[in-house]
Amino acid sequence: MAFFTFDQVIILSVLLGTLGMFVWGKIRYDLVALSALLIACSSGVIPFERAFLGFSHPAVIMTACILILTNALGQSGSLDLIISHLHAFRNQPILQLFVLVLGVAFCSAFMNNIGALSLILPIAIQYAHQTKISPTFLLMPLSFASLLGGLATLIGTPPNIIIANYRAEAEGQSFSMFDFAYVGGIIGLLGIFFITLIGWRLLPKRRTSLEAGEMFHIREYITEISIHSTSPLIGKTLFEFSERIPGEISVLTLFRGNNRILCPSHTTIIQEDDILVLEVEPTALKKLFDSQAIHLLPGKPEKIEGMLGLDVKMIEAIIPPGSPLIDTSCKSFYKRFKSILLAISRKGQFYIERMSSLRFEEGDILLLQGTRKGLQDSLNSTGCLPLAGRELQPVRGQITYWPLGVFACAILLSSLNILPPSIAFLSAVVILILLQKIKFKAAFESIDFSILILIGSMFPLGEALSMTGTTSMIVNTLLIQPNFPNYILITLLLVICMLLSDVINNAATALLMAPIAVELARNLGASVDPFLITVAVGSSCTFLTPIGHPSNMLVMGPGGYQFKDYWRIGLPLDIIIVIAAVPLILYVWPLYG
Repeated sequence: MAFFTFDQVIILSVLLGTLGMFVWGKIRYDLVALSALLIACSSGVIPFERAFLGFSHPAVIMTACILILTNALGQSGSLDLIISHLHAFRNQPILQLFVLVLGVAFCSAFMNNIGALSLILPIAIQYAHQTKISPTFLLMPLSFASLLGGLATLIGTPPNIIIANYRAEAEGQSFSMFDFAYVGGIIGLLGIFFITLIGWRLLPKRRTSLEAGEMFHIREYITEISIHSTSPLIGKTLFEFSERIPGEISVLTLFRGNNRILCPSHTTIIQEDDILVLEVEPTALKKLFDSQAIHLLPGKPEKIEGMLGLDVKMIEAIIPPGSPLIDTSCKSFYKRFKSILLAISRKGQFYIERMSSLRFEEGDILLLQGTRKGLQDSLNSTGCLPLAGRELQPVRGQITYWPLGVFACAILLSSLNILPPSIAFLSAVVILILLQKIKFKAAFESIDFSILILIGSMFPLGEALSMTGTTSMIVNTLLIQPNFPNYILITLLLVICMLLSDVINNAATALLMAPIAVELARNLGASVDPFLITVAVGSSCTFLTPIGHPSNMLVMGPGGYQFKDYWRIGLPLDIIIVIAAVPLILYVWPLYG
């Protein structure tokens, strides 16, 4: 019987603890990964001189470059011409869904998944609004399409970049730009056909869209009101207040002076200067806006007065991953931006505090009011995506095709193996900055440093798995001894990666499983290629939960989804992928020969 050494126990404990923290999700995953790296170094498992080599890894540089180039493409407006043609199919629902899904998948093959989804999300919601189709049927398929499209190319998703670099270390040569397409591209197309023809029908029908002219689709908002001295509501009960405003209203908290009353009784008498935190449905919220009996607290009074006589609009906007609003307070919004935050929607949350004390989270939906210019400035500053149509969009200025052209050249140079991918895409970034097609500050702001910290921290931990012999021990203990057939090993590896990616970041899944895949191949005397491709595919198949990938989180609020809804379409999609991927991987990338 084999026993684990002290170093193996340490590295396994660190990685299992890291995995547990990822699943728990209460602490940022980049901070968890960095802490794990420091613990491993302090215990002596990772030499101090190798602690930060992961941050200079080509995968880190290339991921940063792709994020910069993706943002530049979105801001250039060069893709708008393609996107505008999607409206031609609005009268053919199935064909429209197919075109939307295919459009997202195609963009995602060459862009960051979130960037591709963000381009088409407002169009899909506008289409749902115009055709009275529930966004429930559209948005999850779009999210899944952004993940499926990323399977097809080297730059489509961080796991592919990571796996390509592991292949370079194991075999001396990286996967090229379109090596992933032989398996990932075919699986992606298969998934798209399933989503378009069958998958969307498995989703529940929910009434998340209202008729034209009303607020768009959010079922419940949180807002707060103040009772001023002339209000006829003074002396009335909360029950009489709710009867006065038709629609569903719940008073979550009442603030009276320094006192806070949670879930106040319907018989509570309303007094002057009371502040009520309300959960309201859209029709009731609209009545509140028109009511003269209350003051809406969000926003400064002088802001509201300054808008009198102007063309004031109201829009809904979602906070995407990477927005500077994330983890800032609602109170700070009132001070910094040129629009008024009227209300906020956050799925599954119950509020007992003042709205001003809430901190924004990814996926929150904001109801904003302001002039067209004020709303435009707020969207540009926050990166939020408008959900009620495309009349308000982040300002891009004059359309330029330079980012698209330079990006295409980088892809070509990388595909022909003239330049390594990291050098090709870094060169593209530098050229666009020198040509002033990307502002230097904007380039840094478009980088999601959390993913870079995660990758840079996890690479040394993955290396420590191999250096301590832990990967060999895991392979021998869990996989080799049962003497499974090769196709069973590939299937197990694929399923494990799929399940991990549903609860932790997909890049973390690739970083954890790639060393095991390489060691498994070597123990079998087989090629590493089929095992690494398996990890790449499994790490990007995040279809069972909303927490596994930001794309899934981004559509949860606008689509009105619940956690269990992802299983409805995700589980059969996972099964189809496993059935198709295993023989396809073994055919395209033979184990021997």
